[in-house]
Amino acid sequence: MLRRFSFFLTALAVGMDATTLRADEAFRLMAPFAAQRANFFHAALGIPRLQAAWTLDTGQHTVRFRTDHSHNTKGHPLGGSIVQARIRAGLPVENNFLGQFNTWLAVEYARGLLPGLEAGFRLGYGGWDEQQDHFYFFDREGRPLIRYEDRDVYGLGPTGRDDDLTDVVFHATMRLSQSDNRSRTFAITTQMKLPLGAPRNLTDAGTTDAAFAFLYTEIFGHVALHINAGGMVPIGKQNLFIPDADVTLRPVACGGVGLMYRGGRLWAFGLQLEGNTSAFRDVPFLAASPVTVLVGARRLAGRWSIEAGLGTGLDWQAAYDHSYFLALSRLL
Repeated sequence: MLRRFSFFLTALAVGMDATTLRADEAFRLMAPFAAQRANFFHAALGIPRLQAAWTLDTGQHTVRFRTDHSHNTKGHPLGGSIVQARIRAGLPVENNFLGQFNTWLAVEYARGLLPGLEAGFRLGYGGWDEQQDHFYFFDREGRPLIRYEDRDVYGLGPTGRDDDLTDVVFHATMRLSQSDNRSRTFAITTQMKLPLGAPRNLTDAGTTDAAFAFLYTEIFGHVALHINAGGMVPIGKQNLFIPDADVTLRPVACGGVGLMYRGGRLWAFGLQLEGNTSAFRDVPFLAASPVTVLVGARRLAGRWSIEAGLGTGLDWQAAYDHSYFLALSRLL
């Protein structure tokens, strides 16, 4: 019996050793969770998500199917009938925001083109919850700032927002350096989000969002450390706010840190901290910089992997209250 128990412990220890994993298995298992940055109207912008500095080998390609959901509350949301009654009575209405942003399905594809170079795209479909969403904030003259929200504010009928394209993003990642044992990697990624959604649906800001990030990843045994730092520049005229508001979207600095712990050959667990400056500094109500924390788990199953996680903002007046995601990936 003791001999069998000793054999079991030895086999378990070998199974937990990082050297028993192939490089592609380790990279798939210990990459961070690329959750969307759905902090209020930042959901409409192409801000880079946390990612590893690793690139796919030449000819390798992956596909991922994911769904992301976040709930945003700012101020003290009031029902539409209460807001309309206060406006008719000539009473002030406190600025408030209540929004559920759903990416029902996103498809992500990446392929290794050359040694140290990969490229890919993300297509997403979803939108704001038409029944739950209220974007009640006003300019100094008391006019609703968000386009088409006046229909809800004044009781004229629904805003008519529908699900639409949430993401049309193309990216390329280039490895800049890597240690001989591949435990330490430095890379740069660039991406561009195109504004192909209908303006009424608020799933993009009407701008072409160009972004970059420097990526650093290092493996320490069973732990992988991921650090990203970069920025995003919205190009063009925004269409989230009414033209008279004279709002210009500002460039965003963004970054994040992630820790992934590998528990055996099949499981990994992660903790991520991400943040960005506000793109809406012309709108005092939305000027705060959101910071979020996320936890998740991933399991490998051959060439497949499944992952899920939960997130929350450190300050609910600057970031979402809660979010969750589920993703299924395959190495092709």
